[in-house]
Amino acid sequence: MLLHEYVEAERCLQQALVYFRTANDRVGQGSALASLGHVRVWTCCYQEGIDLARRALDLLTPIDNWPGYYISLDTLAAAYLKTGRPGDAAELWQQAHEMSLTRRDRERVVRTIHNLGVAYQPSTASTMRCAAC
Repeated sequence: MLLHEYVEAERCLQQALVYFRTANDRVGQGSALASLGHVRVWTCCYQEGIDLARRALDLLTPIDNWPGYYISLDTLAAAYLKTGRPGDAAELWQQAHEMSLTRRDRERVVRTIHNLGVAYQPSTASTMRCAAC
């Protein structure tokens, strides 16, 4: 995913999801779903990304898997921003920001501050382009 090879990323994540389901590993399933949702948002499949991120949130708690939970919140927020819902995006990024502060995760604190700034400038949402566009 970091190399922007989304087809390969999705293939690997789908395979991981099968393994986690077979092992009845809820945290693994949630992490795979969160990452799949992220891939779908970055390839402009916003509703699929929203659905996957919501499924991940149903499986994860911040205590069980903080990074997966964060990715799910971030994915939902990004999809909401891209679909013209900056207020909903800001709410989710604010939640992620507060959780990042609690966990003293500097990288995610900075990332959420940036994302909140983008959300509070709704005119930028329509001009932002996803990786697949």
